[in-house]
Amino acid sequence: MTDVPPMVKWTAAVIAGGGIAGLTQGVTATLRANSTVWTGGLGNFIIATAELGGALIVSILALAAPAVAIALVVLFLWLAIRLLRWLLRGVHASTGPKETL
Repeated sequence: MTDVPPMVKWTAAVIAGGGIAGLTQGVTATLRANSTVWTGGLGNFIIATAELGGALIVSILALAAPAVAIALVVLFLWLAIRLLRWLLRGVHASTGPKETL
């Protein structure tokens, strides 16, 4: 959000963040309640383990995404330099001295 006053930005961020957090908590509570009803509480450790695994994966992805982005930029720069060298080598070869018979 550019060209928007900071108060509007922060208000929107709080509303959106609170809404998503509330939705996530509501789904989790409903899932655990259903697990308790259907398994007598014996399935709750599976739900808790899945939540932990999901949180761990999202955290790792959040940390890895910038490193992957930097690696991709370096890779594309390297490929661009190789392509330019290849193209320039072709230009130099075609403009060199020619033999006449």
